[in-house]
Amino acid sequence: MFMCTGYITYSDITQRFISNKLVVVVLGLSLLCTGFSAFALVPILIATVVGLALFAVGAFAGGDIKLMLAFLPGIALEWWSVVLLLTTLIGGVMAVGYLGYGVWTKTLPAVRKRGLPYGVPIAIAGFFGVLLTANG
Repeated sequence: MFMCTGYITYSDITQRFISNKLVVVVLGLSLLCTGFSAFALVPILIATVVGLALFAVGAFAGGDIKLMLAFLPGIALEWWSVVLLLTTLIGGVMAVGYLGYGVWTKTLPAVRKRGLPYGVPIAIAGFFGVLLTANG
C-alpha cells in the first residue's frame, strides 16, 4: 500500500495523471488491509454523488475524485472526517508552497496554470486512513 501511495504521489506531481490501474489496486488493497470491515455502501454512494458534483463544477479533477473513492471503502466511517481534514491541511500547505514558489520565481501564472497535484494529499491522507482503520 505504501509503495502504491508513493507511486501515485510521484505520478501526480510529475505528470498530473493518476492511472486507473493504480486506482483499482488502491481499492483492492484498501479493502484487503481492512478485511472489508469498513465498507459502508450508503456513505460511499453519497460520497460518489458529492464527488461527481465537485467534478462537474470544476472544483476537483476526475483523478482526484476516483482516488478518494478508491480509499474510502477501506476507511472506517469514524476516520472519514480525520482523513478529509488531513487532506485539506496537506493540500493547503501545498497550495501555499506552490504560490510561494510562483511568486519567488516570478512564474506565478505558469504555476497556477499547471495546477495543484491534489492526488498527493488524497493519497497520503487515504493511506493513513486505511492504516488507522486496519490498526484500530
